[in-house]
Amino acid sequence: MRAVGKLLAIDEQSVQMQLAGEGAPVTVLCHDATRKFMVESVGKGCYEVVGTLQTDGAIKEMNTTFFGDNFDMGMYAEMAKLTHAFPDIF
Repeated sequence: MRAVGKLLAIDEQSVQMQLAGEGAPVTVLCHDATRKFMVESVGKGCYEVVGTLQTDGAIKEMNTTFFGDNFDMGMYAEMAKLTHAFPDIF
């Protein structure tokens, strides 16, 4: 699965992210999180995480991409809604 969200918290083995759209924060499990996620981007940096959804709702990370501090999460959420509204285009 792919998930895009703002980094909320970080520790050695996981991070907390607020995903685009609505909902509770999600836990992303990853080895050596402090090397993949920048501590200085907590509270402002946006990331895309590719991984597998676990039975408890956490995401086990396989790949991470930093989208920067100025990524428009609202615009991304609207675009995601459009992909569901117009599946023939996407």
